[in-house]
Amino acid sequence: MTWYEDLRPCDWWHECSLCEDARGPMNIIFADRTLRLGIRNLFVPGPEAVYVAPSLIFHYIIQHQYCPPNVFRESVMSCPKMNSNEYFSMINHLEG
Repeated sequence: MTWYEDLRPCDWWHECSLCEDARGPMNIIFADRTLRLGIRNLFVPGPEAVYVAPSLIFHYIIQHQYCPPNVFRESVMSCPKMNSNEYFSMINHLEG
């Protein structure tokens, strides 16, 4: 399987194990769009690697004060727009 095949929605979802009432994927509204969390992975190109995180990481950061490692946060902040040519170029370069 290639990294981009994992961009498709999964046949299963990840539920937050810290929330007692979590059932199925969670929805958030961001920039006037509804996003489903828990059914995809995020691929973030970093200085020396591509970091992969479940989309539910947003929930863990906001609701449970999870603080990802500095290198991940810095990579997110400097990441080109996802699906842009620059984004795919960085991913492909790091994939080798």
